[in-house]
Amino acid sequence: MIEESMWTVLEQAAPGPTGWAKTRIYPRSDQDLWVAVKHPQMYRTLIYVVDAADAPSYTLMPQMRHMAVEMMAHGDERVEVHVRLEDSSLTEVFTVLADDIANRVSGTTSATDGVSAMIERLHHWRNLLQPESGSGLGREERRGLFGEIFILRRLLLAGVTPNDLVKGWVGPAKANQDFQMLSVAIEVKATSVKQPQSIQISNERQLDREGIGSLFLAHVSLDERNTGPGESLPSLVSDVESRLSGAELTTFRQMLYASGLLPNVITQFEEPVYTLRKLEYFKVRDGFPCIVENMCPSGLGDVHYSIQLGAIQGYLVDESSLTILMAETE
Repeated sequence: MIEESMWTVLEQAAPGPTGWAKTRIYPRSDQDLWVAVKHPQMYRTLIYVVDAADAPSYTLMPQMRHMAVEMMAHGDERVEVHVRLEDSSLTEVFTVLADDIANRVSGTTSATDGVSAMIERLHHWRNLLQPESGSGLGREERRGLFGEIFILRRLLLAGVTPNDLVKGWVGPAKANQDFQMLSVAIEVKATSVKQPQSIQISNERQLDREGIGSLFLAHVSLDERNTGPGESLPSLVSDVESRLSGAELTTFRQMLYASGLLPNVITQFEEPVYTLRKLEYFKVRDGFPCIVENMCPSGLGDVHYSIQLGAIQGYLVDESSLTILMAETE
């Protein structure tokens, strides 16, 4: 994983003859990936080294206002693909971007797949970073993000340790559950219809208890309006940020960036505003109606299904019982 401390170390290191201070990442991967800092400019750069025959065409590489994507020779037969930060105000965003790209590339086994993964993720981040693109967050995604952060704040105010809670928020990283802590996981579902009858489950692992001490499903029912009383996504974020500091605040912001809520677009989301209608927590235990991985025959996956809320009222738990359990496992 790429962390802020890695850049700091490279910025303070003595550069080599070419002006670069760098270190290899994912050494066990088939891919040749580096984080680097160019001295004296202090340009933070992600470097992917491939054979010249596998190098991507310039026409396929997306260009971004805040970053440069370019290729440089690496000896006679290899090429370095550089993703370089040019706007120092986006250092935290760049760390998330570089980690996302490196993680995807490192998981591939061929240069062809690695280059394709890099191009795909660069296009994804360009869509997030260009204001005119709308940041890629649709109305449903905004509501889902609001629900996750709303639960984070509720648990924070209930006394859950901020460090554990913020580190456990992994929804923006597309984890199976939105919160994953030592022995507790929480999947959050936010809805905005007046009387929701069901909630949607995205895959067969979201409510799978395998390897989890206790799994909870949080349903956040919201009243959603374009104007009027209520709380916007930016105001919720601002309130949570005011309650965090140091590494916790940095981690929280990195998850925001990973979700697509970037500093240059957050003001676009003053609408809609949300008011809580109802909050329910359900404990997923024996008998809970769900489809999990070991139920699926070979070849079946990516299962989408709905759960009728009326059918799970017997699994309701108080928020206090959840927070007590989280405190016991810290």
